[in-house]
Order: sequence, then C-alpha cells, then structure tokens
Amino acid sequence: MNWERLGRRVGRRREQDVDVLLDVTRRLLRAQSVQETAWVLEDPRLDRFDEDTLDVIAEEAALVVDRLRERTRLAAEARSEPLTGLANRRTFTDALRTAQPGDAVVMIDLDGFKSVNDRHGHPVGDEVLVAMADCLRRTCRERDCVSRFGGDEFAAVLHGCDEGDARRLVARLQEAWSDTEPLVGFSAGVGCCEADEDPLSALDRADADLYRAKRTGRGAVLLP
Repeated sequence: MNWERLGRRVGRRREQDVDVLLDVTRRLLRAQSVQETAWVLEDPRLDRFDEDTLDVIAEEAALVVDRLRERTRLAAEARSEPLTGLANRRTFTDALRTAQPGDAVVMIDLDGFKSVNDRHGHPVGDEVLVAMADCLRRTCRERDCVSRFGGDEFAAVLHGCDEGDARRLVARLQEAWSDTEPLVGFSAGVGCCEADEDPLSALDRADADLYRAKRTGRGAVLLP
C-alpha cells in the first residue's frame, strides 16, 4: 500500500493519526522481522500505547467498512426489484437510454398469470415470477440488463444483439421455461435500436411485437 497516498486521501485533519498508524505499522513490521529470526530468543511486544492505538484504528476501520456495506446494500435495493432480485423499471429505463444501434430490447409477458393467483394463491404466483427471473438470468448474459418491468412483464436490454440473435435468445428462454414444467406460458416481442432515433422507440417496437405474438396465440414468439 502507498502510505503517502493514504495520508493525502484522509486529509490534513487526519495526518497526525496517519503518522501514528505509520509508526505503529513500522513497529509491527520490525517486531515480525525479529520474530521470524530463528536465533533471537527475545519475544518482542508492542507497548500499551501502540496496542491501544491499533485498537482504535481497527474500530474506526470496522465502522467505515460497515457504513460502506450498508451504502452498497441500499444502492442495490434502490436499483433492484425485491421479489426476483432483477433490475427494477428505473434501472431498465436507465439502461435503455444508453442503448446503441445494434442493441435489442425484449419484452416478456406471462400468459394467463392472473389465473395462477386466482386458483393457487399469490405465494404460488410469486414462485412463478421467481422461476421466470431465474430462467432469464440463465439465458441472458451478464452484460445484459434484465428487469421485472411490472406485474407479470419482464424486459431486457441486450447489448450487441441484432434481431435474429434476440429472437434466438428468446427461443432458448422458451426451452428453459418448458424445463420448469410451468403453470403458464409466455409471449415475447423484440425491438432493435436504430441509428438517429430515441432508444425508447425500440421498446415501443418490442411492445408492439409482443402483442402481435399474443394475437397469434398465447405462448407465441415470432421467430426469425
């Protein structure tokens, strides 16, 4: 670690603390060096001041780590959907705004999902949603933004996918979904980002494609 850089980062108000830390660290290193010398019989120890200083530094470091973990947790919760753990609609919208020509948008809608809740109850309906989320994770790539768009709808931004690639991905999703012996099927639509237009237009095309598939019949996907 670059201790001088550490000193600059914590600021002038903490320079004295850093000096103490450097001094104690040097003492520790010297003590360790002596301990590792086989012919030295003396058992070197830090004095009480050094031990107390290390205790204070360790406590402060633990507090900083706890705060960073909490901040990370809150940031993740703000950008994900709690039931499935997928990105939420806000995160999807942010990803869509950065989409480029050559990227694709996929919309997924579970067919007849309301009947699952009516017949089996909402806990079973939640299990169906989680199962679809798991299939999407396995089918899509890490760089893709996969989201629960709302209700029983899911949406994904697929980076570097043309229409054919996107539809083949949806076909693989169908296979993965069938393997779960699902209570319902799904319909899907695809839209591609074009040059010189708002990426939101790709979402509109995917949505229109989805409803064309639904008119064809539930569980439909318009393949290339």
